[in-house]
Amino acid sequence: TSNDGNTTTSTLSFVPKKEDDGKYLSCRAENKMMSSEGLEDGWKLEIHYTPEAKIILGTSLNPDAIREGTDVYFDCTINAHPSVYKVEWRHNLPAYWTECYAWIPVLPLLFFQGKLLNINVGAGIIISNQSLVLQGVSRATAGNYTCVGYNTEGDGESTAFYLNVLYAPTCKPNQTRIYGVAKQERAQITCQVDANPPDVQFRWTFNNSADSVDVAQSHIARSGTSSVVTYTPMAEMDYGTLLCFASNKIGGQRVPCVFHIIAAGKCRDGLRI
Repeated sequence: TSNDGNTTTSTLSFVPKKEDDGKYLSCRAENKMMSSEGLEDGWKLEIHYTPEAKIILGTSLNPDAIREGTDVYFDCTINAHPSVYKVEWRHNLPAYWTECYAWIPVLPLLFFQGKLLNINVGAGIIISNQSLVLQGVSRATAGNYTCVGYNTEGDGESTAFYLNVLYAPTCKPNQTRIYGVAKQERAQITCQVDANPPDVQFRWTFNNSADSVDVAQSHIARSGTSSVVTYTPMAEMDYGTLLCFASNKIGGQRVPCVFHIIAAGKCRDGLRI
């Protein structure tokens, strides 16, 4: 109250939250000594805040049953004031990635093995408003996806959604494909596959120019996505091709892993003779 008693000031300390956006803040004064109505003044609050983004998988999709070849779509829901002027989609980029790095196009690939997603119909990437469509996903499509909303207050990134893509086994590259083995020498042939889920079963067959037979399970060992068959050629007809077939709940591999068993001299002191 002022010294002359004619002016009274009230001060409110108030830290607004985004939930207060659009609410009405008012100040009302009354004098109980007067019969007249009090005086009131107020403001409609307009609270600015950075976007809050959330990535949502299409409702018709089961995140635990997405196979290679499936079309996948995401929606990005954003709460922001003012409204966002841009929405960005990211694949396997860290949370601290910002536009500051975007001027170096190869940086995501060199350091993060990730990328900013842009419309690429040929590659099956379609972006419309706040939706992302991935057509015919493959194992390379798997990984963490986020969406980012930008407004004049800054940018806000969603929590990452991990897209798990299931696929039948395929042969891993760069395996030993030719084994030189002497008669009556025991060899161990290793077959490695890539599969998701990695719970796989193996079957081996032996082919030569005359016949094709299954290898007995007693000669087959498995460890994760690898299998080792113990094979001992006893005669000329035991040289040929070993085929390794793996399967998981998604299906069996379309093309087996092929290993050629060829005749070689016996091994003595680490050398073939």
